[in-house]
Amino acid sequence: MYVIKYIVVRIFLLLFTMWLLLCSTSCNENRKKWKQPTDVSFRMDVNRSPASNGNLVFNGGIIVLERFEFDGKREQGEDVYFRNDYDELNISFDSNTSIAELDFDIPQGTYTKIEIEIETDSESDISILVEGDYTTTTGTTYPLRLELESVEIYTVVATDAGGSTEIILDTDVPATSVIMLDPAHWFGTVSASMLDDADLTDVDGAQTILINDETNEDIFDEIEDRMDEATEVIFQ
Repeated sequence: MYVIKYIVVRIFLLLFTMWLLLCSTSCNENRKKWKQPTDVSFRMDVNRSPASNGNLVFNGGIIVLERFEFDGKREQGEDVYFRNDYDELNISFDSNTSIAELDFDIPQGTYTKIEIEIETDSESDISILVEGDYTTTTGTTYPLRLELESVEIYTVVATDAGGSTEIILDTDVPATSVIMLDPAHWFGTVSASMLDDADLTDVDGAQTILINDETNEDIFDEIEDRMDEATEVIFQ
């Protein structure tokens, strides 16, 4: 009887040890799995939808970044946070071109929330420049140039193309995300008469509707109050 009990105990201990080893191996594999990186590239652009009843269109510009932050909450593995600081990182608005300085290896997984925060450069003469064209109610078209010098901070919860905040990053599938500013929204309270009556400034030989804190200040004040609104980050 003693021998049988001894054998049973030995078998139990052996099986228990094997189970612990399997659990440990599985846990280690899971930890490694959720550390596997996904190549995520960011792009920046402006919403090019017309504003002011179709008379105002946007065609480009630049933004100068000082800081980029990523804060992601995951269902699996640890949450992911990082911050990059830059010395006047000049970015042209272009949804077709990835930004080398905003290309990151980010751990894969199902993210229930990704928050992106960007801050424009505090030392630049112009931190955001948006260019476009405005056609007056009489049919004359002028270039439009919006210049912003002050520091702007945009904090945005990212979505996928369908509008869901749940984003899946897969190490085998590179991801692209577009940070989209919305000047069409910024100009939402600017009337056609304000743009029709705007002062014109010679910019590189062309009569231009220049908008900044010194020129066409009434339009600038309307825009500045809305510049931190309607920004999107979309994972494609």
